[in-house]
Amino acid sequence: MFWLIFYEILHFIKNVIGPAQTIAGILGNVLEWYDFALFGFFSDVIAEVFFPPSESGNNNLVHSFAIYGCAFVMRPVGGLLIGNVGDKYGRRRGLVLSLFLMAIPTFAMGCLPTYEQVGTPSTVLLIFCRLLQGMSVGGQLPASMIYTIEKKPKERWGFYGALVLVCFIHFSYSWFSVENFNFCTASLI
Repeated sequence: MFWLIFYEILHFIKNVIGPAQTIAGILGNVLEWYDFALFGFFSDVIAEVFFPPSESGNNNLVHSFAIYGCAFVMRPVGGLLIGNVGDKYGRRRGLVLSLFLMAIPTFAMGCLPTYEQVGTPSTVLLIFCRLLQGMSVGGQLPASMIYTIEKKPKERWGFYGALVLVCFIHFSYSWFSVENFNFCTASLI
């Protein structure tokens, strides 16, 4: 049964969606937003690790969400930067740049020292990584859309552009469902 479903998915990708360019644009968008959203889901852990101990309880959580919000402020900057790279050097380079602007800070966040180890520099480095992630997300969606549809027939642009967003929404809801989140947090305890 599994192989039949797997075959049908492969058939759909090969015959309906098209070549690797479409798949790369879709997967890049899905994975980028997944990395971006993880910060919000783990804000309580980030609040404990990267901020000084607080007596009032929720101050650190508010600071963690403020850093989460700062990334959204950097999205227009990322759109300008990555859009410029895409126009001058090609859409693929813009998309690759946006993926690296997400991957490197995400990896760096996992390597950051805690507040207990080094103090305020851990918080500053966290903010810097998050701002880079915000730039990445700002340029990634337009880059993946254009990269996905530019070689398709003009009458199919709407379909392929919508496909990028539908896949993002579908995978976001399936990855971040309450059941999956409860399973992941239960495994951390």
